[in-house]
Order: sequence, then structure tokens, then C-alpha cells
Amino acid sequence: MQEKLHPYQVTIVVYMIQIGITIITLPRISAETFGTNGWIGVIIVSLLVAVNILAIGLVFFYSNGKSIFKILDEGLPQFLLRPFYLFLALLWSTLGVLIAKDFELQLNLFFYPTRTAYIYVLMSLFFTYWLVRRGIYHIAKASVVFFAVILMTLLLGFLLPEFRFTRLTPFVFKGDKELFKGGIQVVSAFLGYELTLLFIPYMLKPKTAVKSVLLGHAIVTFVYVSTCFVAFGLFSYRQLLNDKFPILTMLEYLEFPFIERVEGFVFHFFILEVIITVIFFYWGADQVLRQAIPKISPRKSILSLIIVSFCISLFVNGSLEVDKWLLSLGFAEAIIAVILPTLLLLTLGISHLRHKQNV
Repeated sequence: MQEKLHPYQVTIVVYMIQIGITIITLPRISAETFGTNGWIGVIIVSLLVAVNILAIGLVFFYSNGKSIFKILDEGLPQFLLRPFYLFLALLWSTLGVLIAKDFELQLNLFFYPTRTAYIYVLMSLFFTYWLVRRGIYHIAKASVVFFAVILMTLLLGFLLPEFRFTRLTPFVFKGDKELFKGGIQVVSAFLGYELTLLFIPYMLKPKTAVKSVLLGHAIVTFVYVSTCFVAFGLFSYRQLLNDKFPILTMLEYLEFPFIERVEGFVFHFFILEVIITVIFFYWGADQVLRQAIPKISPRKSILSLIIVSFCISLFVNGSLEVDKWLLSLGFAEAIIAVILPTLLLLTLGISHLRHKQNV
């Protein structure tokens, strides 16, 4: 029998895909986007994402275990689907490599300024090739092992003695705002859940899997909101606006006899989470590319995605340029996250009507 993804694995996978290095800048981004008490805006965005996840849940329920490729094949012609699949493959693989590059640039900035570039990116791509070739079940098992990184959230408790409610201020969403740009960045912090649409044939209970996806999303929301809430209580609104990496600044206040630099310890743990995110984006890209080009072998599929996306990353230099690319790609991915389940539900509805007419 083919192994299936258990509900708890789906929950952990969703958490590992969504959580990312954005968390170290999220308090500042939420302040720039929503103004004072911007952590409330993170909750609002999370609720909007949850609505989108419910739409994905409807696809789970009505798909009857069929993959999204079979669903789309029943309603749309191949000459439309193949360019769409190729676009998704390029989008997801480019997102994967740029997420790895963004993390490497920040890693070099804080800890290894003289290190040769692309060491972390190449390491991520090596693990990506190895795990994607082994399949979704091995990737899910690796995610379960790396889930222990969530324990880093407990460090927030050591900062509570310095927390002051007066720093939150009684004002909500006041001050200058960058709703469009910042909104995309906040939404991008939650993206990755849309890849669960590809999990349908691999799930143990597809019809009830939306509960697992929502639980994973709820855990991510708790981590994001609690981190931002503590940051708004430790720093003033103006301080958050002027601190590019407020979470690292927060962690600098912590001192333990057995750890010299807590922020470095925590930052290096994010290596595991970022790698899992990168792997899942490449796994999704590999799935759609093999649908667009059915004759391509699995080995050549993932290898070609890695080569093409890595070559694209060579033309993206510096943190500012990487940020611009991630902003544009995040916007495109947010649109895909809304359009894809809508398109699938429409296709399922049309197929159901045709079946009733034939009967």
C-alpha cells in the first residue's frame, strides 16, 4: 500500500512551509503597514488567509481524492493548462531559490561577512534535489523532525519582565502607512499553504484535511502575533520603524550562562525551517513541470528546475534587489493562492453539472 500523509504531518508541514525568516522583520513591517498596534493587522491578514484556506478545504472535500491535475484536465484544454503549469513551475522554483538567497544574505550580513557567496544556496539546492527525488513522504518526515524549532518561541517568555503595556498606546492604526507594499509583505509571510492543493492524492483523509491545514496556520499565526505583540510592548512605535531587524535586537537583551549570543543561536536554527520551505516550493514546481512535460523524467525535471532558477538568482544581487523580487513574486503567489482554488471549484462544479445531465 502507498504511504499516506497523516493529519498531524499535514499540520506540521503547513507550519514549516509558512514560517520563515520574515519573522525577524515582521514587527517593523506590521508597524510600517498598519501603524500603531500593527500586530492587530497581522491577525486581520491571518483571518483573510484562513478564509482562503476554507476555499481550499472545499476543493479537498469535493475532489474525492483526485489530484488537481485530473480535475483541471476534465474542464480545461491542454493548450491552456501547459503554459499555466510552466508559469507555476518557474514561479515556485524562483521563489524557492530567492528565499534561500535572502536568508544567506542576512546570514552573511550578521555572522559571516567574509564567507563566499552561495554556500547556503547550494547546500539548500543539494538537499532539495535529494529529498524531492525521494518523494513527499520523506520530505514530510524531515519536516516533523525539524518542527522542534518552534521551541525557540519560548524565549519570548524571558523578555516579558521588560514588557510595558504603555508602549502599546491606546491608539490603533495611527501614523503613516504603506498598506499596499507592506500588506503584500505580511501576506507573503503566510504564503505556502496553497501548495497543500497538491497533497490531495497523498492525504490519508482528504475530506477532513482542512482542519489540519487550519491548525498549522493557527500555530503560525500564534507565533507571528505573539512575537509582534511582545515587540510592540518592548519598543515604542518609532523605535520599531527605525529598527530593520527588531527580533534580533530583542534577543540581544537575553543572556544565558551557556549561550554567548542568543540571537545567533536562534538565527542559525532558522536554517532548518528555510530549507524545508525551499524544498516544498521546488517539490510543487517539480509536480507541475512533470504535468506540463509528461515525457520528462523525474531526475531531469528537478535538475532542470534547479539549474534554471539558480541561473536566475545570479542576476539578482544585493538585499534590496532580492527584496524587490520577493515582493513581486509574493504578489504573484498571493494571486495564485486565491485564483487556483477558485478555478478548481468552478471546474468541479462544471464537471458535476455535466455528470447530472448525462445521468
